Amino acid sequence: MATNPIPETGLLRLAQIVGNPKADPPIPPIIPVGKTSFLNGVKAGRYPAPIKLGPRTTAWRASDIRRIAEQGPDAASYGPADMRPLVEGRARQRAASRREVA
Repeated sequence: MATNPIPETGLLRLAQIVGNPKADPPIPPIIPVGKTSFLNGVKAGRYPAPIKLGPRTTAWRASDIRRIAEQGPDAASYGPADMRPLVEGRARQRAASRREVA
């Protein structure tokens, strides 16, 4: 199977990370897990949080995916310490949106 090169910098979409055998030409996976397993891992903190580029566009930092690919998916852990800035940022966003509505 061909390998999927990871760029040095930039962003990757989900199909580039978990692969898409139905694409023409097929996209080999960087991380050999299914789409749902990867997204559940993101939600659980096992994989890095995505970056929202738009309402229907999500991407991940190539450097984060490269780290997982080098360590292996079982070694990856983005636990509470890594997620604290993300969670705090989301809490601030929710509070601001509540103030706008009120």
